[in-house]
Amino acid sequence: MISYIYSICALSCLNKDGQAIDWYVQIKKNKGFEAIYFDQTTNDFEHVAPMTDLNLNPIMKTLNPVYEDDSLFYMLFNDKTSDDKQSSSLAHQKGVIAFDIVSQTGVYILHSTPGWPNRQNETFDFTADDYAQHFLCLSIDLPALQLLGEDLYVTRPQIYYNSFNAEFLEQQANYLFQASQNKYDKEKTTKRVDFFTRGGQKFSLTYKNSQASVDIWSHVALSHKENLKVETWLRENGNAKAKSYSYCGENTVELVGLVQFLNYTWKETSDHCKWGVGQTLACFADINFQVSQLNRGGSVMCVQSPSLQAALSRAIVELDRDMLCCASNFYKNVPISEPYKHDYECLDTCLFPFIYDLNLTVHPTMFQCYSCQKFTTRHHTCVDSCSFINNSICEELGDRTNCPFVNGDQCVFTCENGSEPNDQRECIKINRGHTGFVIGISVTIGVVVIGTIVGVIICCKRKQKYRKLGAKTGEITPFKYGQMRLSMSDM
Repeated sequence: MISYIYSICALSCLNKDGQAIDWYVQIKKNKGFEAIYFDQTTNDFEHVAPMTDLNLNPIMKTLNPVYEDDSLFYMLFNDKTSDDKQSSSLAHQKGVIAFDIVSQTGVYILHSTPGWPNRQNETFDFTADDYAQHFLCLSIDLPALQLLGEDLYVTRPQIYYNSFNAEFLEQQANYLFQASQNKYDKEKTTKRVDFFTRGGQKFSLTYKNSQASVDIWSHVALSHKENLKVETWLRENGNAKAKSYSYCGENTVELVGLVQFLNYTWKETSDHCKWGVGQTLACFADINFQVSQLNRGGSVMCVQSPSLQAALSRAIVELDRDMLCCASNFYKNVPISEPYKHDYECLDTCLFPFIYDLNLTVHPTMFQCYSCQKFTTRHHTCVDSCSFINNSICEELGDRTNCPFVNGDQCVFTCENGSEPNDQRECIKINRGHTGFVIGISVTIGVVVIGTIVGVIICCKRKQKYRKLGAKTGEITPFKYGQMRLSMSDM
């Protein structure tokens, strides 16, 4: 009797039969509106009515009461609105929050679809879309609403419709009220919190703002200590050939290339979903695994559901061959501008080689705070005896965009025996084996290319030989912040 009253009085996620459900996942296939569905009572995905069926499709059935009952409040946010208003500076975040202040129950839908849903006074239909999309529906209560408010206050999404009573929000969910007033956290913030549905299912919610400048997917992998396989939009700036990159640190993030759900199969080029699967985790997000989205706010919602984890794992037909990690290496692919992408290899003893080198080329993304790593040339010659120090000069200057190796936690080489260059911004030591061979490099935006060797300068207190950072002129050309991998201390 209690559950029956709950189902008809509370605002909840609804399944295809109109029954209240604590949480579910729905995925729309590419090139069409057919949909598949999974909830906490199922062991695999199943077919449901297409997204265009407003009466039988679970997502549409869930939202119908919200649109029909004026006593229910809701908020819509999307980086691209239904009237095509786009923002590249606000969060890359898409969602619906609906709430009944009488029963203090509601729903939260985290999704991936641009321009959806429409406002109340517009025709309510699904956006025509050639790409696969995901929808995660969670039944929530007031504490969950308050946590979502903290999320939005940090991430700063583009809120394009809000019918919430302002007095209620200000008193009961103040962070959500501030977000609705375009007030937001201006400090560098990345946070992970426990999030409970109304039925008590524990999720892990990770969110970050643009100031954090971190990749949220690698953060999830490291904070949960799981290797992730992620289906996400890979293309940078609409370029069909410019893919993103894998993350192959202490825990890895590899990218999915082909999926099959039931009888539907599609490639990543037709997929706008944002989900990931680990050894125990199943995750859904509103932000991509892309270099360009380091500086965007967004969130990832993960759950330890063995059945959902297994179902998503079964759906992966193959990983993207350009987005794999070596079993014996920390790194395989790195974010390199497409014209310079070259000869990716995996070696047992050295980190893989980089681009256009006569003898050795070093890429800034490799300057992590690890000690005793090895690099390799394209000729399979290992470079060892490399030690790293924190680039404290960058911190002191307070300008992370103009340091040769940027983002305060990135590193530069130090001299042997602990001695330091006179100016860490000008000198870099690379000791190849025992030969003491040193080369010059030129640092440019986003890539490192070989520079003409223009003479040896004495930079260290111990009279060790260095090449000055620069090309023929020997002038310093600072590395601008661009395609950077994150250091462990950023996580």
